[in-house]
Amino acid sequence: MKFLKVGILHLSLFFVAAPALAVQINNGVTQDVTGPNGQCRKVTNASGGSLFVPNAGTTLEWTTFYSNYPTGVTIAACTGAPPPAGPTWYNAANEFETYAAACTRVGKSTIANQGYGTCASGENRPAAGTNFGSIVYRLGTFGTGNGGTGAIAGGTYTTMGDHCEVIDETTTCEDIGLMCYRAGQVTDEDLTDRVMAYLCD
Repeated sequence: MKFLKVGILHLSLFFVAAPALAVQINNGVTQDVTGPNGQCRKVTNASGGSLFVPNAGTTLEWTTFYSNYPTGVTIAACTGAPPPAGPTWYNAANEFETYAAACTRVGKSTIANQGYGTCASGENRPAAGTNFGSIVYRLGTFGTGNGGTGAIAGGTYTTMGDHCEVIDETTTCEDIGLMCYRAGQVTDEDLTDRVMAYLCD
């Protein structure tokens, strides 16, 4: 009986010491949250419900949340936190977000190609620039990545954005998002061609 009590005491201490995997932020609350990579973000929840923000676990979970947060939630740098220096890669909110909109969302501006592209996709993955290793390719990757050098297809945001098919003599088109290609890349509009990140400064 004495042994059993000691075992329960140790089990209780284990659970007390275990870190939380997410921080709950109620509607109408702003809170600083530091992710597992040490990155601090000020999260404001105006979504109408409670929000659970990952603050432990993997960097991928943190980056995925930061890149795809719900409507009504805003994320900014923590007060006093220095912004990343130099050209920095930021995940697009989705494959429809334009270059200018993505940079504006993170408080930055678009930038001329620094030799490693201004956009990233699953087939066109950069190997330089701050945060290039933190880009989340949520629609998958293909090939070696080729070190980047990509630009939005055709130099505009709408070229290649509409995918059309002719079925039974009827043409149907759908907006499938923006593509990021490097020079000479096959422009086949598959999932790994969708823009995943932009270079901002």
